[in-house]
Parts: sequence; C-alpha cells; structure tokens
Amino acid sequence: MAYTDTLRFGQGVKAMTARYPYRDAKKTIVGGHLKASAMLNYTTAASDRINGLCTPCHDPHGVSPGIGANQEYAVPLLKGTWLSSPFRDDTPPPNPTGANSTAISWGKAGGYSPSTPPVTNYRLERNTFSNKRLNETDAQFAGLCIRCHKKENLTDGINKNTSFKSLDRIHESVSGWGANSEHSFSCSKCHQPHNSGLPRLMQTNCLNFNHRGFKSSGGQAVMADTVDSRAHSRASQHRGYPVANVLGNSATSEAATSCHASAPLNTGTWPSNNLWNNVTPW
Repeated sequence: MAYTDTLRFGQGVKAMTARYPYRDAKKTIVGGHLKASAMLNYTTAASDRINGLCTPCHDPHGVSPGIGANQEYAVPLLKGTWLSSPFRDDTPPPNPTGANSTAISWGKAGGYSPSTPPVTNYRLERNTFSNKRLNETDAQFAGLCIRCHKKENLTDGINKNTSFKSLDRIHESVSGWGANSEHSFSCSKCHQPHNSGLPRLMQTNCLNFNHRGFKSSGGQAVMADTVDSRAHSRASQHRGYPVANVLGNSATSEAATSCHASAPLNTGTWPSNNLWNNVTPW
C-alpha cells in the first residue's frame, strides 16, 4: 500500500487525499487497472487487458529474469520495469503574502516594490534534479507500461505536429519520446499504478488555477497586468500564476505567453492554454 493507494485498493481514504482536504471531491475511485473506468482500445490490445487481475503485472515468484540488468527497477515482483515517481506531489500555490500583496497578486505597482515572489508547488525537472533532467530511460521506467500501452499508439514520433493537449503531444513529454525543451518525465510523474479518483489513472492536476490557495474550487489565475496596468513600468513585474516566476522575472517570462501558452499548435486562450490536458481539471 503506497501513498496513492487505498486499503485493499477499494474505496477509502488514501494518504494523498487525507494530506490535502481540498482533494476530498476526488477521493472516490473512478477506475484503474483493477477496474477500468473506460477501455483504452486505442492503446491496449484486447489480449493485453488486465481485467482486474494482479498477475499480468506481478510475478508471485520474484522479479522476472528476462529483465536482465534492469531488475532493480522491477521491484516489488514485477514482470517489467517501473520507476516510482521521483517527483514530490504537485500541489496548488498558497495565497499571496507580503507587505505589498493584493488579494490575488504577490505585489502591486504604483510606486510599490514587488512583494514576496509567487510560490510554485508543481514539481518539474528544473526544480527536482540538479541537471534538470530525468536520467532513466524508458527501458528502466516504462518496461511494464509499454508491454500493453504501446509507444507507437501513444505518440507518433514526430515532434509537435499535433494539437496541444492531444494524446501525442502529452506523451512527447516522456523522457526520450520527444524533443521537449523542459520535460523528461517518467510514466509515474502523471500516472499511479493501481486506481485513481481521476480518469486514466492520473495523479496530478498541476497548473489548475481552480485550486489556487488549496481550494476545492474558485481559485483564480493572475498576471501582473490584470492587477495594475503599471506593474511593468513601475515595478518590473513579469509574474503571475500559473507560470509563477518559475522561469524568472523578466519580460520574456510573461505569464500570458510563458510555459505552455505560446506552445506550437496551442490555440487556446489564457489562462486555460497553460493547462496541459483535458482530463484532470475539476
């Protein structure tokens, strides 16, 4: 039983929900490998379906010998490799604080110096690893996954040729699967193995401004210009949330254009175009 699991994998309270009460609305399990909420026919062949069993993934006698040198990535008793998430849990940012903060912004213009910089609680390579990249290959972190969910059914191998938030574009953020300038994720960054209160075994809802301030709903996105039109000229504020200064406080790191907002084939409007998928928002 792990941080993302419930007792006996049934309905109940899991640690990741109990730790953050704002997640209460998603504590009910909607599906998983033990009971699918929907069949993923476009990634999984009928012969590869688990159908609620443990043995398609777990070997009751030990780690399967065919894994070879990657056996350390196949514990506990797996038939393929898997890497538990090296990233800390994604959570919303706290509400603004500081002498010059407003109800939604970490500072204001009009002669005031910027207040406490915005805090980011989403965990990426740039704030997790010293080299800002995951070192493991998909042979080490995804061997178990791609036994059933074939890589060629998840991404077409051509970089940024499909619309943002598409199945293909999302999986180009997997380490070694695309020319992604920021991300080299393991499967476990986004998915949990047994069951979830979110569809598609998702475990993270990062960048969803609806939960800003650890709220179940009603959180607001913000950028400096929406607080005070003089934010740039008087206080050099190029900040906001979802971007929240993670790329620095400069004119090239504008909240309305940074991160996903200006990604190729992203036709949405701010702030929704900073969200990275259409499954986890709630």
